[in-house]
Amino acid sequence: MPTYLNSTSTVAVVGLTRIEPGQTITTGEWLINLPTGVTRTSVTPYFEPNIYSVALTTPTTVSVPETTPDQITGLPITLVGNYKIRVYVASGSCTVQVNNASAVARYVGLYDTFEIYCRDRIVDNIIVTPASGTVYVSIEKI
Repeated sequence: MPTYLNSTSTVAVVGLTRIEPGQTITTGEWLINLPTGVTRTSVTPYFEPNIYSVALTTPTTVSVPETTPDQITGLPITLVGNYKIRVYVASGSCTVQVNNASAVARYVGLYDTFEIYCRDRIVDNIIVTPASGTVYVSIEKI
């Protein structure tokens, strides 16, 4: 999330971003082809999509965290949606149940991936039961 400064006395428009004279802005994207007088003053904080990541070899309930750090301030914000849960089987196989142990189990075989995109908070946890081998689970911002 870079920061840009317009050091000119005129408005600068870069793509869809408007920067007033003397204004410093923080964007969620890298701006390219900067006009004269507009400079990138910072490249941090970097976008960090990872919320959680773990390698499993035993049955585990993976809970989606209640909060995640804000990209700009670092303060915790409530995670109400826009996350992806990914289960990848590196060796062996596993079953995955969503939210409840009585849910229908999804079989995930060797080198297979199971992904759930959550635009709202529809998944609070998944139950991963490796039959053997190693299963990787990640939760990422989208």
